[in-house]
Amino acid sequence: MYSTRAFAELTGVTVKALRHYERMGLLGPIRTRARYRRYAFADLQQIERILALKSLGLSLTSIKLVLKRGPVGLEAHRALLEDRRARLNRAIAALHEIQEDADPRAALQRFMTDASWDRWEARRQRVAVPRPPDRAPASAIALFHDIADVLDEGDQQRQAPVLVARSREIIAPETRDAWSRRAAWPDRLQRYVASCYEMEPDVWERVVGFIDREYEAPR
Repeated sequence: MYSTRAFAELTGVTVKALRHYERMGLLGPIRTRARYRRYAFADLQQIERILALKSLGLSLTSIKLVLKRGPVGLEAHRALLEDRRARLNRAIAALHEIQEDADPRAALQRFMTDASWDRWEARRQRVAVPRPPDRAPASAIALFHDIADVLDEGDQQRQAPVLVARSREIIAPETRDAWSRRAAWPDRLQRYVASCYEMEPDVWERVVGFIDREYEAPR
């Protein structure tokens, strides 16, 4: 039999933790006539079980349930751990990307901007009323796809006047003003805007770049 202090030294568990385990119903040391606690070999075995389950990241409440009923709730706990591992892996990858970037300060700023966009987008999706995906006006989508086709065909010099005229009719000045700041947009925002035009981000950027150049070109 072990006194509380001796048992704490033997197991490497603090006296405070032993008291807490007892209040949780995980340990049940016997009491002497003088009301001192005494721990037996069975308590040592119980401590080892508790510590083993704690190493899995289980809470004391979950540990008590597992010790009483067997592997109850372990599947859900595993899913939780896998989610944490995925988030840790993303964090490690982001840190690596920041550190390896030619401009770590700018890379850090991009990461914080993207993270902020992701957080607000996730919140928007949780509270948003179900509705069709956001889309640009049909005329703007048609214009962008026509420009993309012309760029693919290499016929932009001949087609530019007509396409620029259509652009001036369809694209509002405030929209082009927003585009002028797109270099600072989060990657997710760029993908979102491109999706509104039913395009991949790189194609959308080519089209917008064409419009910008043609607007600035002398006529």
